[in-house]
Amino acid sequence: MVNDDLSHLINDANHATHAEKSMTTYQAFKTYPKAIMFSIILSTAIVMESYDVLLLANLYASPGFAKHYGSLTDDPKHPYQIPAPWQAGLSNGAAAGQILGLLINGVVSERFGYRKTMIVSLAAMTAFIFIPFFAENLIVLAVGEILCGIPWGVFQTLTTAYASEVCPTQLRAYLTTYNNLCWVFGQLIGSGVLRAHALGTDKWSYKIPFAIQWIWPVPILIGVLFAPESPWWLVRRGRTENARQALRKLTSFKDGNGSVDVNIDQTLAMMVITNETEKALESGVSYLDCFKGSDLRRTEIVCATWSIQSLCGSTFMGYSTYFYIQAGLPTVNAFDMSMAQYALGAIGTVGSWFLMSYAGRRTIYIYGLSILTVLLLLIGLASFSNSTATPWAIGSLLLAYTFIYDTTVGPICYSLVSEMPSTRLKTKSIVLARCAYNIFGIVNGVITPYMLNPTAWNWKGKSGFFWAGLCFFCSVWSYFRLPEPKGRTYGELDDLFARGISARKFKGAVVTLWQSDVEEKGVVHIDRKGSRAKPELSPRQYLFSTYTDRYSAGNYSKLPAIVGSNSNEQSSLINWPGPAGPNMTPVREQTVLGKLCPVTHNAELRYKSSSTTFYFYNTANFTKISPQPWEGAYHTSELPLLFGTYATYGGASTAFETVVASHWQDLYLAFIRGPVNGLPAMGWPAYKPDGFPMVFAANGTVSQLAPMLEFSNESVEVSETLTSKIAMMNRILDASQGFILGLVYLKVIAISCIALFLAFAVSYLRTANKPGLRSVPGPRLARCSNLWRLRNSVSGLAPQNFQKVHKTYGKVVRTGPNHISISDPSMIPVIYGISSKYSKLIYQAPTLEDKPLYSIFSTQDPKHHRALRSGIAQKYSLSSLLQLEPLVDEVTQSFAKKMRAFSNPPQDASQPYTAKIVDIGEWLQFYAFDVIGSITFSKTFGFLDAGFDYSRVIEGIDFGLKYAGLVGQIPSFHPWLFGSPMLQKIISYIPGAEKKDPIRTVLQMIKDALGTVDTTSKESSHEDFLTFLQKQNENGSSKMSQKDMMNHLFVNLLAGSDTTAISLRSIFYFLMKNPRTLSKLQAEIFAADQAGLFSETITYAEAQKHIPYLALVIKESLRLHPAVALMLERIVPEGGLTLHGHYLPAGTIVGINAWVVHYDEDVFGDDVHEFRPERWEEIKDPVKIEQLKRMERSFLAFGHGSRTCIGKNISLLEMSKFVPQILREFRMEWAGKDEWTVNSTWFAKQSDVLVRLHSI
Repeated sequence: MVNDDLSHLINDANHATHAEKSMTTYQAFKTYPKAIMFSIILSTAIVMESYDVLLLANLYASPGFAKHYGSLTDDPKHPYQIPAPWQAGLSNGAAAGQILGLLINGVVSERFGYRKTMIVSLAAMTAFIFIPFFAENLIVLAVGEILCGIPWGVFQTLTTAYASEVCPTQLRAYLTTYNNLCWVFGQLIGSGVLRAHALGTDKWSYKIPFAIQWIWPVPILIGVLFAPESPWWLVRRGRTENARQALRKLTSFKDGNGSVDVNIDQTLAMMVITNETEKALESGVSYLDCFKGSDLRRTEIVCATWSIQSLCGSTFMGYSTYFYIQAGLPTVNAFDMSMAQYALGAIGTVGSWFLMSYAGRRTIYIYGLSILTVLLLLIGLASFSNSTATPWAIGSLLLAYTFIYDTTVGPICYSLVSEMPSTRLKTKSIVLARCAYNIFGIVNGVITPYMLNPTAWNWKGKSGFFWAGLCFFCSVWSYFRLPEPKGRTYGELDDLFARGISARKFKGAVVTLWQSDVEEKGVVHIDRKGSRAKPELSPRQYLFSTYTDRYSAGNYSKLPAIVGSNSNEQSSLINWPGPAGPNMTPVREQTVLGKLCPVTHNAELRYKSSSTTFYFYNTANFTKISPQPWEGAYHTSELPLLFGTYATYGGASTAFETVVASHWQDLYLAFIRGPVNGLPAMGWPAYKPDGFPMVFAANGTVSQLAPMLEFSNESVEVSETLTSKIAMMNRILDASQGFILGLVYLKVIAISCIALFLAFAVSYLRTANKPGLRSVPGPRLARCSNLWRLRNSVSGLAPQNFQKVHKTYGKVVRTGPNHISISDPSMIPVIYGISSKYSKLIYQAPTLEDKPLYSIFSTQDPKHHRALRSGIAQKYSLSSLLQLEPLVDEVTQSFAKKMRAFSNPPQDASQPYTAKIVDIGEWLQFYAFDVIGSITFSKTFGFLDAGFDYSRVIEGIDFGLKYAGLVGQIPSFHPWLFGSPMLQKIISYIPGAEKKDPIRTVLQMIKDALGTVDTTSKESSHEDFLTFLQKQNENGSSKMSQKDMMNHLFVNLLAGSDTTAISLRSIFYFLMKNPRTLSKLQAEIFAADQAGLFSETITYAEAQKHIPYLALVIKESLRLHPAVALMLERIVPEGGLTLHGHYLPAGTIVGINAWVVHYDEDVFGDDVHEFRPERWEEIKDPVKIEQLKRMERSFLAFGHGSRTCIGKNISLLEMSKFVPQILREFRMEWAGKDEWTVNSTWFAKQSDVLVRLHSI
């Protein structure tokens, strides 16, 4: 029966774990609104701490505060200064008080609970505020700061722990990071208050800011009085019934509102099992236990994670106003900058909630630290300039720092420190972590004033170098030591830490909780009261299981068994308030739900598995065994009767008691003699769902058979009673919810939230219902913002996403507030045709010497485009390009030579040989760049010779294209990023930065080439692009400026390499994945080669004439994998566009994605996903001919109309010559994973194209 209890408890825990992990975030919000509300109420206390920390740090810059408490200096601008030692002393006094409060909280909250600790702390806070308010000197002020620090220390950890324990996994990150938002709100409010008194010189300029602290405690205290205790804390204290009541208060289920009906008992079972598992792993509840076993690692992680908040340079934010003033900004402007800074922090924290939906905590944290390191370095570099703009530059960088910090490290820290500790040590672990944070805060409080104070070290902005070094160290630690807890329950985290899984492997580690074979191994026995037997477990091994699954799999003992329950099981297990015994209502409820129902379920599972089971129900109530009238047949009370020990109990036995015991013993002896037939022979039939179990000592009868239906009805009756109670509690809480919210939400925060909500609502309604576009279907997020487009690009799956939305919504899909994606091929000539009035959308042209560089790609003006194109169209013609074949051949031969080094076997034939694996995709990139360099300058870039991106030009161009692909979705970001003159100016201060800029590198290369080109030499048979343009310019036939010449050459180099490399990868990949096609193509090549029809290096004419199948292969490859991943955007002209029942007004941005039309089954057939070059063959069948024409019209690999890629012939020339030449010399086989890797932002760029080459 012990194992039976455990099996049902574990079964409940597993069901609760699965339910919690499968719950969506939306469902969690709808199911746990009360938990969210109470968590927000408690967390709002953080506002007080952050308000005062910022208040004190920035009051040092207040003239009134400095005059009253400071000393006279020789600085005429700042005649009064708080001495650096006192600045450090005041800040550290508050930190010391916080450490004391933290340590007290670790003990008190675990003993008395979160609610009581919070209530006392809020009352103490109210009293302690009097001290700084009435302080007349620095000594009294320091005492006040120390005392105020004690409740602040409590708030720091208690609120985080509470938030993490009252909500499910999906909400943990949001509600714990809300603490950071409260911190930012406190800073923002503090900056606003200080701004109002920035120039004040009387005592009220600093007393009023102190007095405002009295606003917070009382409203929060009222909310805490209504809040339930943490159910996890109650479980740890063994108060499971109170924990059940707390869970009911925290959840809310209403049919039809999107919430999920939470099974309270299953959730409670999960908490009990997790708690018992941690106890089995010897996880105690003392501070010393934090440093034992796997908890030592968890303590290290939480301490380091929170300490990093102090070590990553966030001190700059706390001292921002003081820093701005010392840097030279006027006082009012300094406070304005700090307010903008904290407003950005609030936006950043909200932004982190969106980030956490798509990325893990670890990923966000590490990337955040990396970016902060760069920003701190820039601050340090900028401080070397003596320009009057330097303070504003540093201020702008601090704004960027704040935004990144409060989007990543700031809020994510709260989530991490609440998830990493075990539940039993959560409070103490968080206390230790915050103590570590405060210790480093004290150090910062000592050294930072010295760094910034002009009377001390006077580092000012150069402090950025110091913090950048620490921040870099923190990012390295995070990479190697910080695990990923996203989506993990506390039980799963316990398992991962117990098994010692590496931090970098946490995310993908498989966890199977609570599996056991109770017949063969020891188990942890957990009853409904939470008692525990010592487990016989091997280290780091859980022996639990879901019994339903075990029965279904037949993984249990098939031997006959006797199962049963007592009528008053819980009377000995539930808490007794006094001699009168427990409340019998919960006793009855728990007897049914905790014992009778699980036992019946167990019998049913055995019956379904054809196992013989005998079911009993004991009602025996004998005074000797149950002396109290309310005890009845309690848990294990049948054992004295069964084993005959009842006679040893005090008093004489009754005759009925003796008969019942004797009969029971006879039945068990019969079972031992004949497990299958013994009991039926004595009148006790085997269990059936509609059968009759044996009932002992009921109504004066020794034993009798009773219908199973009576037990089922009793279970249903109790369940209905519980449901009605829960519904009543929910109605009471729902009625009081509005009243509580009205008291708790502070005026400033409430107004801010309402304003933000209204602004968002108005913007959403206005954008979503834009005339002409409101009826166009599409993703909900796309109707109101460009976030869908941004997410689409960030995901790297843009082509697949476009295909998916068109499959879902049809031919016309709204992908942004003003963006429409079209999949109707008949619209291609309308939108992109030569006579089309749809102008190209250009977000940002590249710049040369701070002026826009409009090329044939970036110009929006059709006339300018025609003028630019006409001057160079001749050189891009196929006949002109054929003159450059020798230049292409030289690069092809160089590529083949490099590949032979990978494919040639060793000279010693006796040695085993396996061809090396080559990332041919990378080498094809080098080849494409070197070909473009050769036909442009008659010299290559040298990538093939080097064998790597030695100049980092390829890497830089790749970054630039990704940046364009992302920022192009929300162009308004660009002026604040690399489009910012200020940021560009700051980057220019970095030594060597210009050399690392790929755009500048390429432009400088073109400049140098223009200065050295010799147009007086004899005519060459292969005149490169540079010579052609220079001659055209000198001859006057097509006069163009040097800027236009640079423009054309620049586009040639940047645009002519990536797309060709992508196309070449596609051709070889699809050929290797389709051996039949590869064999057919090579057969053509080998036949022509053996006939002597090829030159040493195959020419374009030879390939076209003798390898007709090659053109089909190239076209099919480009159909399946177009280079451009996004739609080609155009602007609807005057008059608008009516399409598929939708009117799109002028100015609407429309476009067609090649990845969508190329996979249109109506155009390319049902086998659009197959690589079948034969679909492009010309067939005389009129139907096939018409389909081929439709396919040609729908082919967008090179664009369409006047904007068709001008380098199309370059790409076709390279592919037509290179592919057959390589297949002529090498046998190629796939050596990579099942599929290549494709990342699509602007281009759909492939990687992991791994092959083995064999020379032919």
